[in-house]
Amino acid sequence: MRKLIAALLILLLSVYAALWLHRLGGLVIISLGEWTLQTSVLLFVLIVVAGLASLYALLIVLRSLIGIPHRVRRWQVRRRENRARAHLVGGLLRLAEGRSSDAEKLLLKDADRSDAPLLHYLGAAIAAQHARAYEQRDTYLALADKTNAKAGLAVGLIQAQLQIESRQWERALATLNYLNETTPNQPRVLAMLLRACEALDEWEHIDSLLPAARKHQAVDEAALRRLERAAALHRLTRASRRNAGALEAAWNGLAKPLRQDPELLRIYVDGLAKHGRADEAEQLLRGQLGRSYDAELIQRYGALEVSAPDRALSQVERWLQERPEDPALLQAAGRLALKAQIWGRARSYLEAAAARRPDALSDYLLGALLEHMGDTDAARARYREALEHTAVPRLRLSDAEQRALAQVRTE
Repeated sequence: MRKLIAALLILLLSVYAALWLHRLGGLVIISLGEWTLQTSVLLFVLIVVAGLASLYALLIVLRSLIGIPHRVRRWQVRRRENRARAHLVGGLLRLAEGRSSDAEKLLLKDADRSDAPLLHYLGAAIAAQHARAYEQRDTYLALADKTNAKAGLAVGLIQAQLQIESRQWERALATLNYLNETTPNQPRVLAMLLRACEALDEWEHIDSLLPAARKHQAVDEAALRRLERAAALHRLTRASRRNAGALEAAWNGLAKPLRQDPELLRIYVDGLAKHGRADEAEQLLRGQLGRSYDAELIQRYGALEVSAPDRALSQVERWLQERPEDPALLQAAGRLALKAQIWGRARSYLEAAAARRPDALSDYLLGALLEHMGDTDAARARYREALEHTAVPRLRLSDAEQRALAQVRTE
């Protein structure tokens, strides 16, 4: 509409200018040597305008002719890009349909001529992953990395994810360590690093990653707490194998909530007992058990080789006033009474523990105590009970074997 209005305005102005020049009259005389050209002003103006218009049209034609090769090249490029785009779409569709081999072939066609070669090579890498062609997968990922300088992190993350899916944990760890060096504290990298380290039992590495993972919210709070606890467990276990100093340093390095964890406390107590520091373990257990009951910690309390077993026994007897039927407390009291050489109370406690919960250890301790007291028949009975309650499958005689043995007795 605007062009039509502009054309009408130009036409009106042209008509007005022509009428104005016609009214003015006048001549234009051009002399060239012996030649003289005489015309009206109006006609001269028309000739000039027509000449300029012809020159402009000629320039447009020449420009079009000169631009033909360029336009042909652009058409060819667009054609190749359209074909590559069609191969990309077809390859991705076949990949989604599970036709990995066909997808890989299509995605590689015209990948170098596509306007998005990165997507071609990434799709081909995923197709190779499905076909378990891991070396080929890594080749495609390397090509994808070269197509875009800014895609290094994305390509690396995809490579690590594919390596994790194929359980190539060492390769995934190497890839993620490189990414963490080049792009420090990236949440996705940290999360995948934690997963790879956990699969490889790289708990020292996990320890070093946890502060950054918490700060940058790489994983949720529940996962962080689980990893912190697991790392602490492995740290304590390693330290316990070394010496008491390493064990104490590892324990003191734990956060306060972790030092209240029963399983971690059991490992620490076992380590203290192993390295001859049972009295420290007894004090620690006494404080923990005073706050909350735990049957496994009670068992460890009774097993400690403390310097004053009678004092520890008094503590257990105070707990028994609150839980008089508890078999773990009764067994612990019996063991401590044995160590304190209070034979009568030891027997009473162990018999009470065995009556409330049949247990190989209670029966075995009772057998040893009865043997010490000279009651060998009762001791043998308790030893047999202990064997009955062990995890070893019971040995049974067949009927024929029992009849044969009975025959031996009669003979």
